[in-house]
Amino acid sequence: SSGINAEYGGDVGAFRKSLWLEHLGEWCEEYENPGSLECMRKVNEVARANWEKYVADEMDEPMVGHLVSYPITVEQDGTVRPLEGFENFPDTEASVLGGKSAMLVEKLTT
Repeated sequence: SSGINAEYGGDVGAFRKSLWLEHLGEWCEEYENPGSLECMRKVNEVARANWEKYVADEMDEPMVGHLVSYPITVEQDGTVRPLEGFENFPDTEASVLGGKSAMLVEKLTT
């Protein structure tokens, strides 16, 4: 492993950092430790803010990068539900939760 990869926590850490920069469009201090709770919170914060901008009637300011949150919520018991008001993806009839397929195994959605 090269020195730069070791500094970032190995190849996986370096890969995560490159993903954050690519998809989030900016670099923040929280991304320095890609496996940390702070990094996860910052990525989720940016993704949620981008989702809100994406679904707004008018975008007052541009999204930061192009990562958006998937419009679901996961309950304490593990139940997955669409965000209220977003059973389908915006401007489509595609279900956020997907559906059963006659061709794909049950663990996959369409």
